Amino acid sequence: MTFFNDTSLLPIVYELLHNLALLYTFISLFMPMITKGCLEYNPLKIHTKGVLFFSILALVSMLMPIRFTQIPDAAIDLRIAIIILTSSYLGPLNAFCVGVATIVFRILLGGLGWIPWVPAALLSGPVAFAVIKRVNKRPGGMIMASITCTAVSMTILAVASHNLDVFSYFSPAVHPDNFIKIFFALAICNSMAAVAYDRAIKSILIRQQNYHELRLKADTDGMTGLYNHNRFQYEIGQAINSAQKSKSPLCLLMLDLDYFKEYNDNLGHQAGDALLKEAAKIFLESIRPKDIAARYGGEEFAIILPDCSEYEAVKISERIREKFEQNPFYGREKMPKRKVTISIGIACYLGDSTDKNTLIQKADAALYSAKRTGRNKSVVYSPYRNVCFMAKS
Repeated sequence: MTFFNDTSLLPIVYELLHNLALLYTFISLFMPMITKGCLEYNPLKIHTKGVLFFSILALVSMLMPIRFTQIPDAAIDLRIAIIILTSSYLGPLNAFCVGVATIVFRILLGGLGWIPWVPAALLSGPVAFAVIKRVNKRPGGMIMASITCTAVSMTILAVASHNLDVFSYFSPAVHPDNFIKIFFALAICNSMAAVAYDRAIKSILIRQQNYHELRLKADTDGMTGLYNHNRFQYEIGQAINSAQKSKSPLCLLMLDLDYFKEYNDNLGHQAGDALLKEAAKIFLESIRPKDIAARYGGEEFAIILPDCSEYEAVKISERIREKFEQNPFYGREKMPKRKVTISIGIACYLGDSTDKNTLIQKADAALYSAKRTGRNKSVVYSPYRNVCFMAKS
């Protein structure tokens, strides 16, 4: 099996398949670890982990060159395919960064004679991005980008070959046959690599997305969209550990809808479900972005307030309570005092040895005090003599 009559194709195919297999394994093993399965395209932002991943991938490809038995000085690698993949997934800016990394790696591995690779490396990302965007179909776009970037790279190196002896073996003026063979081999190998790695990366991203969706379903309450009880237990444990390490305050709200059973009995379970959904919406509108709301069970909810003082927790609690009191819920005229209200218990972690169960018990005690003393109020658990007192924002 020959390539242009005198170059054996079998060794090239063998080394290409060997490289594809090794790099495919590298992608499968390390991409989820480095990028966490996330490659976010943003034309104006450097994706640090993505650039790191593709730069390492380019380095690995350079360490495994594909050699020509009939052209002793010639060797090709798949770095162009890596730059094309970066451009496709992360945009031209990140591809430019990976191109810079390939310049550094190439010079470290091959010496300053590889300076002519600089313009090719920097141009490949934007050129690939433009081609893929124009073709807009895979794998056609990846193949066209590979051929175009190979042509750009070979043209630049061909010009450099007139002045640099290191590239004389494929100078189109001195060795036109070598130039054509290397060009076609490089275009075919990079096209195959770009398509194969593209499929590998897409497969990983799909699996990560499926896992994320399954995890989200497992952690989310189907009725309200908030975290469920199991995820709450995990989050409160993490929040306490974080507060212990950073020596920052942490507060917990336990919330219970007042007279929810009567609301269900009077208006039906569908109305009760709608009320729970509306309650979740009010919670999310009232808390800070870093706070965590969960459905604890039934009509009872919990909100974790990391890095939050007791004073700020009272303000958030009262904001929620007032929104409930003032909200024109459906059927509120049939409720006591003609409105739907909520009772809230507040407990704070103060840097002591409190574990999550103790903190939950304290918030529950404060909530019980709020229910027992008339409802529709926020009550704070006091660490002094284990008493509770009504909060005022």
